Amino acid sequence: MGRLAFDDPAWLLIALAALPLIWIGWRRFRSMSHARRLVSISLRAVLATVLAALLAGASWVGQVDRASVIVVADLSESARTFGAVSAQSDTGEPSLRSAEQRVRALLAALAEARGPDDTVGVVVFGGRPLASVLPTRGDLAQSTLELDVGDGSDLDRAIRFAGALAPADAATRLVVVRDGAETSGDALAAA
Repeated sequence: MGRLAFDDPAWLLIALAALPLIWIGWRRFRSMSHARRLVSISLRAVLATVLAALLAGASWVGQVDRASVIVVADLSESARTFGAVSAQSDTGEPSLRSAEQRVRALLAALAEARGPDDTVGVVVFGGRPLASVLPTRGDLAQSTLELDVGDGSDLDRAIRFAGALAPADAATRLVVVRDGAETSGDALAAA
């Protein structure tokens, strides 16, 4: 379900102009037939009301119960080579985790936390973005992350690509996992 919202409701006062239009129209259009006069006055009143709603910034705000999370993962050569980070193992000892392992751990956490209608997708990128997993309700454990994404790191294209994959009927969130080295594009402009 949704609701009607206005950006600047003060403009709705223009709709009050419909009242004098009705009175003036009733007095001035006496030469018209009764039905034609009613239609003419009604259309003018509706036009004034629609104009006021447009100036007030009327919009229909819908609510969705579905969520879609798209993980945008940097698997460029630099992320694969230098992206290993220290993490605690089950025994409490520090261990190194590769970029792929971090993305798989994130996918496992997302799969566990999502609702029955929520979807998760994966876009891997380097020099070019590729859809590893389209937004799905299915199991992500066997998803392929080892794709040839080219040289470099273009987060700008990856964000735009992930946005294009987002389902229209769900609230979409992008989760970016990267090493911080952006070699081309403008990620802030894409966001």
